[in-house]
Amino acid sequence: VIVGMTAAYVARRDEDISVMDSVGIAVGALGLGALAILGLAVEGLICLAMAAPVMIPLAMFGAVIGHGAAGMRHRSRSTLSAIASLPLILMVEAVLPPSNSFVSTESVDVSASPDQVWASITDMGTIDEPPAAPFDWGLAYPIAGEIDGEGIGAIRRGVFSTGEAFEQVTVWDPGRELTFDVLSNPPALKELSPYDHVHAPHLAGYFTTAYAKFTITPLPDGRTRLALETGHDLDLEPAVYWAPLAQLAISANKTRVLEHFARRAEAMH
Repeated sequence: VIVGMTAAYVARRDEDISVMDSVGIAVGALGLGALAILGLAVEGLICLAMAAPVMIPLAMFGAVIGHGAAGMRHRSRSTLSAIASLPLILMVEAVLPPSNSFVSTESVDVSASPDQVWASITDMGTIDEPPAAPFDWGLAYPIAGEIDGEGIGAIRRGVFSTGEAFEQVTVWDPGRELTFDVLSNPPALKELSPYDHVHAPHLAGYFTTAYAKFTITPLPDGRTRLALETGHDLDLEPAVYWAPLAQLAISANKTRVLEHFARRAEAMH
């Protein structure tokens, strides 16, 4: 908002331009700012692209305020009245939830027995199929997994495109349920940047997976339903914008994993 307001005010201060011109200048200024933080390795291209639908409308809103303030620069009360609408943004932000916790569930029907499905999820192997966009652009996706030991307390290591996750088994019920708590999470994405590594602060702890639960249910037609329930915590504002994007990414990742388990189980059939 401030970038848009400042750019529009400066542009109209000495020249009478239209509000659309002010908006265009404000968006251009925002783009220059994005290029600057990309060049300084503060952010990467993926995060900037995902944040653009939030940033651009706010910059346009600021441009309208700056445009009006510049047009009334000789009338201080009117200028202050125009800028006084800015706190409305802060009020909206204050009432929106700062974080979001949610549960996601996906399932697949497998042409195999419950024991074969159990064997596939406890011996994951490597997922050879490449991920679809946008995961091949840098978002984290699972590659492989292995369990060290058996039973409650066993440690599972999940390999992702951005790092490793370690999990501890809390429910071990062969042929029925496998549940584990996530002890550590890999980064949610790997930034596209001119630099080899960009450690954007919001990649550390702002999105985490708390647990995962596999449920195996026999079906009347001889097939088996494999369901995967996961719990997540999102602490990235505004949560009302980021939560649906996170849920879409989680759903796509889980579907890919479940289809991999289904192929392994059906290969044993």
